[in-house]
Amino acid sequence: MGNILNMMNCKTVFSGLLIWGLTAVGAQAACPNGNPQYLDYIRRENNRCEGIVERSSISGALSLISFASKGVNSFGNTLTIRIPRLANISRPNVTLRAVEDDYQLNELRLVPRSRTYNFNWSTYVLKRAGIAPDALRAVATAGTQIVYIPTIVGSPADRYEIVFYSSRPVRFKTFQIKQNGSIVYNTSTSTFKEGEINFDWDGSNANAGRYQLYYEAEIEQIGRAPRLVRRTINFAHDPDWLR
Repeated sequence: MGNILNMMNCKTVFSGLLIWGLTAVGAQAACPNGNPQYLDYIRRENNRCEGIVERSSISGALSLISFASKGVNSFGNTLTIRIPRLANISRPNVTLRAVEDDYQLNELRLVPRSRTYNFNWSTYVLKRAGIAPDALRAVATAGTQIVYIPTIVGSPADRYEIVFYSSRPVRFKTFQIKQNGSIVYNTSTSTFKEGEINFDWDGSNANAGRYQLYYEAEIEQIGRAPRLVRRTINFAHDPDWLR
């Protein structure tokens, strides 16, 4: 009986490794080379991955898809994003999306400057796909203990755009921004909603430093009571990023 269990465990481990391997291969193949005149999600100039993707690219029932200072009203020929550089924090990973338009930009070769990492790219795909500037969502993370760094899209805005995406109706019972245990912003949502859920925070008078975004959200379940999700997200803030 022990041998049978060991064989079953080995098969389970092997299956898990096989699935992981297929997933890894799939992830590499998800950004192929292609014709840059098309809108497909392909590897483009500057080695970036950009184009139209399947909606399933957003994983999980509830995801943070934007933490940005975004001041872009129209597209010129190019667009720039900047991610502030933090001491002792590695180069960030950045994803820019327009969820309802199935647009995604990632795998960016960020250019280090004195205070920011920058990336500048052609707006050809954005304009050809008819994506509105207001639809763009950007998120950047860095560090072994994940820290979110607000992405400056175009010019700085006067407040942060904080956007979640949920494939199921969700209600935020609690949405708080804290520093050193003190609540500096507190709100909630009264109704269940799926798709994008938008918040904003004017941190122009808040001290520079590390903050925590804490939320409790109820996610609707079919035939069951809503599932309660609690999460704390660490992020960096500097009022200069809103000017």
